[in-house]
Amino acid sequence: MQKTPFAPREKASATSSGSEQSLLHSMRHTALTRLGEAGVRAFEIMKIAGHSSVTMSQKYVHPSPESIGRAFERLEAVNIKARAALLPADQDSMSTTNPTTLVEKKIADSAELV
Repeated sequence: MQKTPFAPREKASATSSGSEQSLLHSMRHTALTRLGEAGVRAFEIMKIAGHSSVTMSQKYVHPSPESIGRAFERLEAVNIKARAALLPADQDSMSTTNPTTLVEKKIADSAELV
């Protein structure tokens, strides 16, 4: 296991009292949870915590409604960029044609080439 500031200390926990162990665990859990709340991905938390699997780190990532909303905003930004790449450069054709139809036509044309 990789040693990091948040990795458990086996020797220290073996000599600590139960209340000290509980306090250290609580502080560790709080720090890792705050990393998750700050938007740090579970894989990064895994590396920081010294976990052997990302599954262990997923419990620290609690997406809030706001962070879910931001995720969809990022997705929409990617979709807008992708749509813009598919649309023709001629702005006049866009004013008379539904942009969704143009995207669907471009996708269909691309599929025919494959």
